[in-house]
Amino acid sequence: MSTQLGKQLSFLQNVFQQTSAPQLKHGKESFLFTPEKAARLTYEDVHVIGVDGLTELIRLDPRFKPYLDTLFHPSSIERNRELETKHENTILDNQIEGFFLLLSPYFLLNSAHKSIEYLIRRYKVHVYNVDSIMASIIAYHETPFFSRFVQLLNIQPTKWHFLEPMQNSGVVMSRTTFIQRCYTDFSILMFLCDAMKVYVERGIENKTFINFYIASLIEYISGKSLKEVELKRILAYVLFGLRSSEPDLVAGSLMVITQISSCVTLSYTVVESIIEVIIQIANSVNVESLLMCVSYLFQSQPISKIKSNLLKGLFELPNFVEAMNNLSKSYNIENYLNAILNSAIEYTFNEQNLDLLENIISSIDFSKHIPKVVAVLMNLYISDKSFSETIKKIFLLFERKYSTETDKGFELGLSTLEEEDHSTALEFYSTTFRDSKHEILPEVDTTVYLALQHSEKSVRMLGLKHLAKVSVGAENEETKNFISESLRERLSDEDPNVLEFVLSFPNVLKYVDIEQIVDKITHIVKRIEENKGDETAKKLSVTIAEKLLTQEVFDNPKCNIEKLLTFVTRFLLLSEDFKETNLKVISSLQKVKYPLFKNLSSVLINDNTNQQIIKVIGKNLAQNPQLVEICEHTAVKEGVGSKAILLLLSSAMHESNSEENKLLIATSILNLVKRFVSKQGIVIGIKDLYHPKQQANITHSINYLMFYSAYSLLECLSIQKLSANEVLNYLLNGATKHTYSTLLTEFFITISESKLFDQFTEHVKILIENHLKKDTLILFSSLWGSENVPYKTKIRSLLIGFFFLDEETNYQQLLPSLLVALRNNSSRDMVSAVISCIKRISGTGSFSHPLYTYLKPVSSNDIEKVKELIVNNRVDLATDNSYLSQLVNSFPDSVVKMLLDVIQNTKSDFERYSLLSIVSSLPSVRVLPSTFDVLTGLLKLVETNENISRLKLLSLNTLLHFLDLDVLTKDEKYFTQGLLKAITLHKTIKTIESTNLSITPCNLVANCVSSSLIKELDESQRRELLETILRVLKKADISVAQVYKKVLKHLPVNVETLLSLLPESISTDAMDTAEEGRDAFEEMSFVLEITQLMKNTHGRENLAPRLVSLLKQLKELYNTSKTKVEYSMSMILSVLYAIASRISKLEIKQKQDRKEKLISSIQNNFDIQLIISCLLECESSSIRNHAILLIGELAFIFPSQIIEHILGVMKAVEGSLRDKESNNFDAIQKTIIEITPRLVEQNVDMKYIINIFVKSMKYIPKEKRLPFFASLVKGVSRKNIYGFVFLMISFVVTGGEADDSNVITSFCHELVEYFKVDKQLLAIVNLMGIVNTIFNEVSGSKDKTDGDKFYVSTDYSDSEKEALITNILEFVFEHLESIEFLKMLITHEERNYKNTQKYLLSVALDINLLRDKTPETDSSTIELLDGIHSKIQQLLKSATFVALIKNLLNNTSTSVRERAFIILNTRLADESTQLVTQLMEDQADYISILKKLRSLLSEGQTNLLTQAAIISVEFMARRFASEYKSKFAKVVPVVLKHFKESTSSPVVSSSALCLATLSSEIGRESSNLNEIVDKLIGHLNSFLSKGQDIEEDEKDANEESRTTQILVYSCLCALELLTKVHLGEMGSFLKQIMNILLSTRILLSNNRKISQKSSAVLYYLAVNAKPELILEPVFASLEECVKFGYDSIVKLVDVLHEIILVMDTKSMEKFSSKILNFLLEVVDLRRQQKFDRKIIENIEKNVCNAFESFVLKLNEELLRPALRQIIEWSRKSFDDSINDYLDYGDKKQAPPNVYRLIVFYKLMTSAAQKLSFLFISYFGYFWDNMIKDIEAITRDPNAEDDEPIPEVEDDSTSKKRKIGELTKKKKSKFVKIENSEDRIQLAAVILQTLEVCFSNDKENFVGSNERFEILLGPLSSLLDVEEVCAKNYNRISRAFGLLATVVEQNQWKPLQFQMLQRLHNDSSIAKRAAIACIASFYENVGKEFIIVLPEMMPHIAEILETDDEELLRDARALVLTIEKATGEEISQYLNE
Repeated sequence: MSTQLGKQLSFLQNVFQQTSAPQLKHGKESFLFTPEKAARLTYEDVHVIGVDGLTELIRLDPRFKPYLDTLFHPSSIERNRELETKHENTILDNQIEGFFLLLSPYFLLNSAHKSIEYLIRRYKVHVYNVDSIMASIIAYHETPFFSRFVQLLNIQPTKWHFLEPMQNSGVVMSRTTFIQRCYTDFSILMFLCDAMKVYVERGIENKTFINFYIASLIEYISGKSLKEVELKRILAYVLFGLRSSEPDLVAGSLMVITQISSCVTLSYTVVESIIEVIIQIANSVNVESLLMCVSYLFQSQPISKIKSNLLKGLFELPNFVEAMNNLSKSYNIENYLNAILNSAIEYTFNEQNLDLLENIISSIDFSKHIPKVVAVLMNLYISDKSFSETIKKIFLLFERKYSTETDKGFELGLSTLEEEDHSTALEFYSTTFRDSKHEILPEVDTTVYLALQHSEKSVRMLGLKHLAKVSVGAENEETKNFISESLRERLSDEDPNVLEFVLSFPNVLKYVDIEQIVDKITHIVKRIEENKGDETAKKLSVTIAEKLLTQEVFDNPKCNIEKLLTFVTRFLLLSEDFKETNLKVISSLQKVKYPLFKNLSSVLINDNTNQQIIKVIGKNLAQNPQLVEICEHTAVKEGVGSKAILLLLSSAMHESNSEENKLLIATSILNLVKRFVSKQGIVIGIKDLYHPKQQANITHSINYLMFYSAYSLLECLSIQKLSANEVLNYLLNGATKHTYSTLLTEFFITISESKLFDQFTEHVKILIENHLKKDTLILFSSLWGSENVPYKTKIRSLLIGFFFLDEETNYQQLLPSLLVALRNNSSRDMVSAVISCIKRISGTGSFSHPLYTYLKPVSSNDIEKVKELIVNNRVDLATDNSYLSQLVNSFPDSVVKMLLDVIQNTKSDFERYSLLSIVSSLPSVRVLPSTFDVLTGLLKLVETNENISRLKLLSLNTLLHFLDLDVLTKDEKYFTQGLLKAITLHKTIKTIESTNLSITPCNLVANCVSSSLIKELDESQRRELLETILRVLKKADISVAQVYKKVLKHLPVNVETLLSLLPESISTDAMDTAEEGRDAFEEMSFVLEITQLMKNTHGRENLAPRLVSLLKQLKELYNTSKTKVEYSMSMILSVLYAIASRISKLEIKQKQDRKEKLISSIQNNFDIQLIISCLLECESSSIRNHAILLIGELAFIFPSQIIEHILGVMKAVEGSLRDKESNNFDAIQKTIIEITPRLVEQNVDMKYIINIFVKSMKYIPKEKRLPFFASLVKGVSRKNIYGFVFLMISFVVTGGEADDSNVITSFCHELVEYFKVDKQLLAIVNLMGIVNTIFNEVSGSKDKTDGDKFYVSTDYSDSEKEALITNILEFVFEHLESIEFLKMLITHEERNYKNTQKYLLSVALDINLLRDKTPETDSSTIELLDGIHSKIQQLLKSATFVALIKNLLNNTSTSVRERAFIILNTRLADESTQLVTQLMEDQADYISILKKLRSLLSEGQTNLLTQAAIISVEFMARRFASEYKSKFAKVVPVVLKHFKESTSSPVVSSSALCLATLSSEIGRESSNLNEIVDKLIGHLNSFLSKGQDIEEDEKDANEESRTTQILVYSCLCALELLTKVHLGEMGSFLKQIMNILLSTRILLSNNRKISQKSSAVLYYLAVNAKPELILEPVFASLEECVKFGYDSIVKLVDVLHEIILVMDTKSMEKFSSKILNFLLEVVDLRRQQKFDRKIIENIEKNVCNAFESFVLKLNEELLRPALRQIIEWSRKSFDDSINDYLDYGDKKQAPPNVYRLIVFYKLMTSAAQKLSFLFISYFGYFWDNMIKDIEAITRDPNAEDDEPIPEVEDDSTSKKRKIGELTKKKKSKFVKIENSEDRIQLAAVILQTLEVCFSNDKENFVGSNERFEILLGPLSSLLDVEEVCAKNYNRISRAFGLLATVVEQNQWKPLQFQMLQRLHNDSSIAKRAAIACIASFYENVGKEFIIVLPEMMPHIAEILETDDEELLRDARALVLTIEKATGEEISQYLNE
């Protein structure tokens, strides 16, 4: 590397720490665009976009302006920051940081995104300025824009690396995720705080960020416990925020402080600092929010006071007092108030100044805190008398406002003092306050006030008695006030004795107002009436009677007599329960001179006392009616007092002689009855029934007395004549004072509403007969026809009325009232009652109703007819009360006349409206003549703006509906006085009641002005109607105007009438004065509006000359008076447009020459040049709008004239579009739509016109673009859609701005999608034709293409042509990808898919041909073509697709044919469900290609074509071969030929797969199986014979290696297919296949696919092949596998394992011996030392797994010989030095091999683990050998055997030896262990075997004395072998622990003894192992092992004295284990 290059790289590394960003495969990083599109934009393009965005930002914030000269300066395009110095980059980073901070508030705007785009492309801010960006955008973390930006950032080396998952997924970040990260990384939160500080310091208002900052801070604080360092750092930023000038930040900081105070205990200094800052900022922030924060601080923190200067500062805050009081009302701020009060008191003591304390307590409510403070101060005084003066001053200050609280505080203080201090406190308190209130009562050691408040009655009584003493001679006003307050308060005392004392207090009225006493008396009476009276209440009532029923009380003007009489009436009449009180009351009242009790002294106390009292007071009431109302108000409850009132009023009724007085008394009785009977739940019993002869008294019920009083009312009331008018007026308007008639009416209504009626019916009827007689029906009929009468009253009046209707009298005058009742019935019962009454109205006698004297008699027959109709239809009438209005059509005319007369004359609005509803279905000619006066009267009421009732309004509404064509044409008055009058009433009329009902008369009659009526009107009437409507329109509101504008549309008037309204000219004088000019123009505009509306006026075209003349005059005035003439000009143009539109739509059924003559006659009426000048010269959009519309219509009438001016028109159109006014555009659209077809007919070049609209597209309203261009396309021709798209794309390429290109491109899709799918596809076909033409021109191809009228080659440069190709292809791609297009395509193809498929095929062919011509270097075009092709493929039906493939295969170009195969194979290989379904449905179409493929394979083709064709055959075979076996069988020989003969690996690979697929699909029809398999094996063996390794990855391999990989993999895949189908026929090949698959180069191939495939085939063979076929190849493969290596062996064992798993019992019996031999042969590799130890361990692990499954498959008969075989195998010796040993029959004496023993014990452990306790008995087969092996481990390696062979053996010694061997049992030799590693491993496997044995020993196998004894010694000796013990430490302890669980208790002692012996071993590890074994005894056995504990204690105690730390630690752990297991503490014994 050169020095210069090294320096440059070093420089870059130092400048840029962040050196990488997320890499894109294609394109460039972009915020706005896709990477591919961004790659096509140059730096200049992006700079334009960025500057455009910055310009928009400058409009929003001028602070962006400096960046025009820095970051966005034109020179920055050439800037490369990576070549600049570190200093220059620092300056740049600062600029970028400032820009992003300023950008943050506008981040969501499009302008911001544009500027960001440039910064990314030019400065790589996403790589080098991540922190600056995050500070700007972090607040928008939940928006997709944030997610988009993060995906671009280089965050891996930054603190933001936790956002990497978001980069991959694109999801937004929740605030929870952000906060969780802050918990992990506190620097993130500090970054947020620092950013806040920077925003504030730079004066950037960023509310979004501030809100996010505050929310995050609060959530962070609330979610975890803050450390001190975190709290300090956060508080620094919070205080900074408080001091800022940002209101949102200040408010948020207050919230954060509140959150902190709720989570953390702050120090006093911190709180003071916060309060200090709050005081400083008080003038700029809402004081209440500040104080709320401060109050929360005090509420949540343990603070009891604050410094005096802070307190003063708080108190001086504006509105402090008001805010504090508001807070105390809404929140709990007790701690805060307590701190303020404490601080103020402390200040008072320190400064000896009460001012601050006085100010505070006088303005803020401290009532809850004063008692506690007083108590504290009292304690302070007791403890230190020096403060007495200050405390006195404070007490006196408190007492002024908080007198009560001060006393409570004193009492609280006393309770906290010692007994001996009470007298001192009392003396101090009494000397402080010298008034009676605070005087000390020595009996109870408290003040008088507190005594009065005491909970004990006796204490309160003591206080009252003291007050009574003080009151004697009391002259001090303060004392008097105290007595008054105390007595008033005690009036509310619940204790009767206290209350009695208060009422008996001397001169009580002097201290207590009489109102309060009377109120209390009333309360007492209510309690007694509610049955709450007891003896104390009786006593209390006696006191009241004695002390308060005096003349003084009655004379007191403040006394409420009514309330006092409540008590009097309750106890006035004698009763058993309150007799004493009664007598006291009577006695007291006899002394009172009050009118009500006059002559009461004459009453004697005897049995008749009550009757005397009632009579006396009754007379008084009769003589003084003013007292009657007082008595009435006294009855408030249904108790004794109310009973007395009823008796008194009834007596007064009897005693009165004045009619006027009787009415007053009767009214009060009626009011009381009405009040009581309206109560809920009133029940009338048998005892309540009243009989006139019975006497009433106080013992009767209230219901009885109501009967009595009601009867007295009617009985004593003087009989008079009923006034029907008074009754009617009362029912309508009510009454303030009753008359005889109204009283009876109200009485009946009251009684009939209640339950009294049911029991009182007969009496009521008799009394009514006495009073009313025949006037009864007059009263009842008034009730029937009234709206305000309750339902019960109506129905009961009907029922009683029925009895009063005698059959001899003719009551026809009652019929209207009965019909009204029937019309407004509320139930079936009422209908029945009404009909019953109607049945009895006919008779011969006369009956005259005073309200209906104007009615003429109706014949009896007519009445009978009505009765019959009603009776016959009673069911319908009961169901629907409106049915009566239908029934009235059948009424006789005389009856209808009767009803109409009532409507006209009645005074009842309800009756009138009800009858109008009844006759509403009658023809108007029958109703309106009789009711027209009513209508006109109501219209006059409306006109005079009088208040109108709801019923009048409803009546008017009904009458107005009668103004129809029949009556309006009958008489002139209905038209003039009715219709026209109603039209003039345009205001909405509302009712005087508070209802939503309202009507507008002119709107109601608008429907009357129908076209039928208009036809009937003569010209004068039409003119009159027009003038009336015009008057209304000038005054009415919009809703009314709309109604009558609709009328005018259908009102034909003479054209001369309209001309007369229009001025002939506009006087210039009118312009001199603004007022006159304004009126003139307004009038003309109004007339023009009317003219515009009246489109039915015949000959409106004759208005055109006048209108054009006026337009010309206004045009001349336009420049001088724009605002005045604009609207008039617009209206003239609008009227002209309407005239022209009518002419253009006129249908002339006569000859054509007549039509042409009409058009010719009006041609001169329109000045087209004038209209165009208005369009070009006027600025008003409205004028241009109407001008364009008019031109559009004239284009239809005079196309030649418009075409002459087309250039001017189009110029105006273009200018109008740029005005961006939607109204203009509507006019333009209509014009162009009208002109376009004619321009086409005139062969005008449409490119010019279309280009105008394309260039002005951005000015066309977005929502109107599509319909406009769609209409334009229709005008030109739908076939030319592509031309519009092409011209739009051309505009984008040749000169459109960036924004224009985006708008136009997206619109192209909308425009095309507007039309049917076939038109869309035709447009794409034509566009592809243009692309083909351009492509040939650019590439210089000689292929000829047809020209196109929209494309002219000379109009474009070469670069523009290339851009055209790209843009058109992009459009086609995006359009085919559109969801909307696909939906339309699916819908269309359901009906007709042939055309669409034809077009799609054409496009597909063009795409493939273009793809063939496109050079590979043009990657972007290739990508687009491939994308389009992909979309087309998805849309092609099978038949079309096949046609495409055949067409491409027939092409002479090899590359085209290769592409055809690629396309075909892609389709065939697609596994998507929908496509697979289509393939299977259209098999026949695809099979037709097979013949072509066979032909191509038979011919000589290139290897690539051959391979592609074979692949196609394979894919087709997979899909279709099962259905077309014979056809595919014909292809097999051709493919097999290539498989055998081809030298191309790819061809061979494809052939192999193809043949395998064909064989598997067509089955036995394939006769070439052996040939194929043999060739496959041959290819694989050929590869193996080369000895080459396969590379790990195809990408890293060279071409030769890659083809080899493909070949091997293909052969394996083919082999897999064949084995799955033809496994049974491939037995002869299995051994070869196994050898190949187990080959290391295959099995352990670096290519994962090959190794996985070989394994898959192996496992398939293992599971599916028959054992007799697969096992022999497996057994035979071991030798080769050993050569291949470890992995092959493992795989071979795994294969055998799989075979074992699927073998059945029969197979296992047959092959078990061979399988076992094979497994033993494998594990013998340890002895043979073929591999290192670690590999051997792995092999043995797999063998053990297989052996476990093998054992499970064996039965007992097979298991025993198998076990013997294994044991024999394991004991076989291979030591050459012992060959001379002889075998004497029972056992071989040669030593076994250690390696085989290790494997043996592993196998035994596996078997025991699987068989569990079932295998324990088999341990007997090798138990002795195992003991011998343990001894071998523990013995000295150099020791000799027990019976050594003599060195020199002669004949005698030889004989002795032989005899001895024959007579003694032979022992096996010890295994020879030559190294420590083998010794350790053998011990480990034996211990593991023993662990399994002990764990599963359920039948005491080991526990037998013989086995235990021979095992214990050798096993314990393992602890003596230091190396074995050290490596198997845990196994030994576990084994001994488990052993203790399976032996008997008597064997525990020797077991423990062995361990205790080892405690004295010299080896530390032996001792530790012994301790571990003992611990294991207790862990496994538990508490029971304690029986051998005593023997162990001394040994453990000895060990505890050792200096070996490890041994000491183990010993202590042992003690703890024993204590835990036994629950006994043995430490103390060990210490002893």
